[in-house]
Amino acid sequence: MKLLKLLSLSLLFLFSTAFIQQYKPNEKVRILLIGDSTTIGGKGIFETTIEDIINKDTETPSVEVINSARGGETAFSVVESGRYDDEIKPLGKMDYIFVRYGINDSFKRKPVEENFPKDYKILIAKLKADFPSAKIILTTIIPFLKEEGSTIINTMVKELAKEENLELFDVFPLYQKGLEIHGENSMNTRFVPLSDIPDVYQEVARPYTSYVEWKKTDMVRVSTTELDPIFHNVEGWYKDRHPNPMGYRLLAIETVNYILPKLKKNHKGLPLSKGEAEANIDKIYKFSAPNVLKAGQQIPITISYAASQKRDLRIFIQLNKAPWTPVFSTLKTIDTGSKTETFNITIPKDTEPGSEYKIVANILPKGKGWPDRLDERLLNNVNISK
Repeated sequence: MKLLKLLSLSLLFLFSTAFIQQYKPNEKVRILLIGDSTTIGGKGIFETTIEDIINKDTETPSVEVINSARGGETAFSVVESGRYDDEIKPLGKMDYIFVRYGINDSFKRKPVEENFPKDYKILIAKLKADFPSAKIILTTIIPFLKEEGSTIINTMVKELAKEENLELFDVFPLYQKGLEIHGENSMNTRFVPLSDIPDVYQEVARPYTSYVEWKKTDMVRVSTTELDPIFHNVEGWYKDRHPNPMGYRLLAIETVNYILPKLKKNHKGLPLSKGEAEANIDKIYKFSAPNVLKAGQQIPITISYAASQKRDLRIFIQLNKAPWTPVFSTLKTIDTGSKTETFNITIPKDTEPGSEYKIVANILPKGKGWPDRLDERLLNNVNISK
């Protein structure tokens, strides 16, 4: 008997384990950012903003953004320094890799027209070999260099994307447009030596000052416009073009705009971004329908949902009081995953007019009815007229 009980418990354990594995949440989509100081992200602002926006979207899987940029880096030095092998290659499986180099290359790898494409191709070859399942996306530089320098670099980046059969994210014009809208100095850091600040104003600047080792001097660094009224005439006050938090926010939202449509094509990803840690999830996230209808009218009902396995999705309209007269009902079997669907339904012509109808959406176990519903959304006070 004891042996039989032990065997039963073992089988139960194996079955439970299999069940857990079957409903293991989908892994997050992993996005890697590599590049120079314009990609570093302002203490995490760049990558966390991307995550915060995408992970609120119920039609995509969650994302994890890893920022592995380094100030002063080039497409050459990231490989030759050993940093690629030590820090980037070990990061593991990636789904998307955004690469932005070229600013430092323009003055560190002269002649840049000869060295930059060669250096970039070596880096691209390593990325293709080490991250075979990743979509590698070359990104143009932001407006940092003089116009001619930016054009030279970005032209080479675009040509490399074509030659290597890679996607191109042309962020340069988007950033430029942001500067035109918000002001040419709205999205860059102010970074000048304290010694360049007039003596009478140095106490104002001192809270924003720290010793910078590579500059070998005390530097004033400001990421906002708050000191512009005082220091706008200081030589070099607007010279530094590194993004400030506003610049990184713009880079983040444009990156989201670029990648979100790609993520929405993945209908199998559960919307873990809504904080649903369990894989065994059945939920209606969004439900929209008009509340003023006419008999004989066709109306759209849009539903965003997630299902842990094959389920029934039922939509019905009925009077929201006795005798609970039904108006319309439809049932559809849905697959595992998340999706947004629009159902175009027609209100029967013989529907009695009234203002106390309701539209209901349910997720149900297959073959079950309303008492067994797993989730429900409804719209009350629906008016139907002749």
